[in-house]
Amino acid sequence: MANLVPVVLDFETFWDTDHSLSKMSPIEYVMSPKTEIISCAAKTNGRETHVCFGEDNIHRELARYDWSETMVITHNMSGFDAMILAWRFGVKPRMWADTMCMARPRYTKTTTVLDGKEKDGVSLGKLVQEFGVGTKDQSALFNTKGKYLKDFTPEEREAMKLYNAADVDQCWALFKKLYKETSKDEMRLIDMTIRMLVEPQFVVD
Repeated sequence: MANLVPVVLDFETFWDTDHSLSKMSPIEYVMSPKTEIISCAAKTNGRETHVCFGEDNIHRELARYDWSETMVITHNMSGFDAMILAWRFGVKPRMWADTMCMARPRYTKTTTVLDGKEKDGVSLGKLVQEFGVGTKDQSALFNTKGKYLKDFTPEEREAMKLYNAADVDQCWALFKKLYKETSKDEMRLIDMTIRMLVEPQFVVD
């Protein structure tokens, strides 16, 4: 793990009142033709975060990485980002990592479960506030509700760029803190669990 290049990613996608992860299953939402991938923010090995807009540009940017030597890190990887990476962009890294999964065994005391869905306790906003590594401002996300990238004003695009980059910077800061508390066996289990979702395999005797 220590030899892998950490790449922190975060995607922003089209959503509206009826088309969102709160109304649809993650697989249905991610694979829907209506779900446009609006932007992707990436931080490689702790360097400056870059944001790319538009699916074609994101495809080209992700194709530049050597994923065989990479640990990809996001927040809620198993519930969202891994499916976009694997199924929409064909990305198969050496290792998958998820700060939500890393936090869940340790920081669930404020979590409530409603309708079978986890609320707030291990959300990125809640955790970065708890760890003192940032504040999550979702105004850019809410201001572009129901808008495709072609509908963004220049101001909305700039606000989304800052919002997308902030998510990645906060996720990286959170990962560095959680990694100290997470065993190698736990990291392997997280990777295996995500891989079973996006790269399922069967051995037939």
